[in-house]
Amino acid sequence: MKRKNKEGARGLVVGVATVGMVFCQLVGCSSSPRSPVAADASADRPADTSISADANSASDASAAASFCTGPASGELIDDMSGSSISLKPPSCGTKGTWYAGSTGTLTIPTVDPSIASNCGSDCQSLYSPLPAGFPGATGDAGVAPGAQAMCVAGKTGTPQYDGAGMELVLAWSGPVPVGGAYYDTDAGTMVPQFALINASDYAGIQFWLWVSPDTAASVSSSLLVGLADKNQVPGGGVCDVNATGANACTLAAAAVSSSMAQNHGSGRLFASDGSILTALSGGWQHVWAPWSSFTTNPYWGGANEVTVDSRDLAWVELWVEQDNTSGPAVPFDFCVYELSFLPKSDVPVLDGGAQEAGKTPDFCTGPATGALIDDMSGSNISLQPPSCGSPGGWTAFSVAPGGLTSPAGDPSVVSNCGSLCQSLYSPLPAGFPGTMASLDAAAVDSGTVDGGASSLQAMCIAGQTGPQQYAWSGMTLTFAYSGTGPSATGPAKISSPSLGFTTNPPPALIDASQYSGIEFWLWASPGSVTAMSAAFVVELIDRNQLPGGGVCDPNATSGSMPCSGASAGISYSTAAASQGTGGLLGADGGELTALAPGWQLVRTPWSSFLSNPYYGGGNEKSVDPTTLAFAQFVIQQDRANGAAIPFDFCVYGLNFYK
Repeated sequence: MKRKNKEGARGLVVGVATVGMVFCQLVGCSSSPRSPVAADASADRPADTSISADANSASDASAAASFCTGPASGELIDDMSGSSISLKPPSCGTKGTWYAGSTGTLTIPTVDPSIASNCGSDCQSLYSPLPAGFPGATGDAGVAPGAQAMCVAGKTGTPQYDGAGMELVLAWSGPVPVGGAYYDTDAGTMVPQFALINASDYAGIQFWLWVSPDTAASVSSSLLVGLADKNQVPGGGVCDVNATGANACTLAAAAVSSSMAQNHGSGRLFASDGSILTALSGGWQHVWAPWSSFTTNPYWGGANEVTVDSRDLAWVELWVEQDNTSGPAVPFDFCVYELSFLPKSDVPVLDGGAQEAGKTPDFCTGPATGALIDDMSGSNISLQPPSCGSPGGWTAFSVAPGGLTSPAGDPSVVSNCGSLCQSLYSPLPAGFPGTMASLDAAAVDSGTVDGGASSLQAMCIAGQTGPQQYAWSGMTLTFAYSGTGPSATGPAKISSPSLGFTTNPPPALIDASQYSGIEFWLWASPGSVTAMSAAFVVELIDRNQLPGGGVCDPNATSGSMPCSGASAGISYSTAAASQGTGGLLGADGGELTALAPGWQLVRTPWSSFLSNPYYGGGNEKSVDPTTLAFAQFVIQQDRANGAAIPFDFCVYGLNFYK
């Protein structure tokens, strides 16, 4: 058996573009590139989806390893009150380990740096006394040696991408050998392998962070918090342990500094009041981040996944990184205390735009009640709303001077109240090749198969866009509404200067994270299919892109913060290139490069729904399936000197899929 490090050490895993810590000490790393790397980053969990996504994310040289797996045993990860971490491992595993390391100097923890970075807390406690001034109740319960925190201090090296920090492996898949875990170069895996923790019942992570006043500025500009999952670990079967680009094994990260977030493709960290952290203060602050904040560097591990997969977590990491081409070294002195998963019920209202003169709406939230969203078999959609909400519905729209020829009706009614005021369904186009969707979740007339309708139906629109650049037309599904529902006049769509929109009453937020994506049957007319192929996108809008949701800025009209959405389109199309979309997938799992006339099955994972990096990309990198508000099927004219785009298409059998 080969051990890369003679002492059986693993070193600290510091992922995104940082050299010298675990993967880098074990297998060698080179600096993260800052130029695009061609990679087909499609499915988030290619080994686990029921279709074989057309992704080029390379696997390890070895076969995928066997991992111990299990759910998070509770929200507490570590309160630093004992000699080992608080999180209980799965029954097949053993407790996790803290590590600390630096490519420069490490003065805290006050142990041999080689022990801190290799054997870690398996060999010696790395905790330090809790810094003074903690504003909350401590978790030590009077037990010696008193309240403790996990602290690091020192300086990074001066070369670009040198880093330092701390890492917590959440659990191991077996006993840790004397001298610490290590990387087996023959097997291409860790010994023991990481355990994989399913924390999808939670919304993210949270912790208390202390920063020394004299390093608050340098830590603010260089701090990253990272999470690694099965897609990013050696032996996980997705990342390539020998790669130095988009397939490299790394992690997904969130940052304080906006420039650091932009450089690394990272999401943002938040304060306890829901505001985006733009700087750290000397002393204590409460920090949290939803799963959707943990995004990957597209040039360094970004082909493995877009956002972290909370169902397969391996470790948590906090590190500072020296990103300048010629230094200087970054001084740091910070501590973490009471690290935990964030309960979904405790997610603060996020900072950003508001609805109705600054009032943030109360959103009804709840899980998807089943895979079926709408089979178009009745007068209402199939998805049942949360108990705090009311049923959603369809609307259709076309920005002037474009227009709709179908569905018929007053455009103001069709685009606002929609199917809650009049039926928008059309007869199902001929030639449908699949099995008819199951019956509507509403009451069914025993004399028909479609909930009382006279024939099978689909949601169809026809017309043309305007000729101006970014003119768009389409159909919108509101999954559910908050509260008791719209008034007799129906819901109203509220557009913002950013071109984002919400509704009154507000949409409910649906948690569909137990599923892998959405699927539907799409019919395109022969006369418009060519034009549509260049312009068709599917968009999902979650809380991060919702005016009043607290993240996006409804008044912004350019840049990374306008309220927008996350989209998937036809690969290599004008719309995909203009909007930075992911790819829609066909029935065989391959990316769609054109629409066919007639019927086709479209099936697309959450990871394909990407935000436009130049318009709303600062709100999130990809859709957050835990807070879905709207789905849109859109034709957009993206050419500067283009012509109006004709369209005629239908959607049928809309579902979530696993």
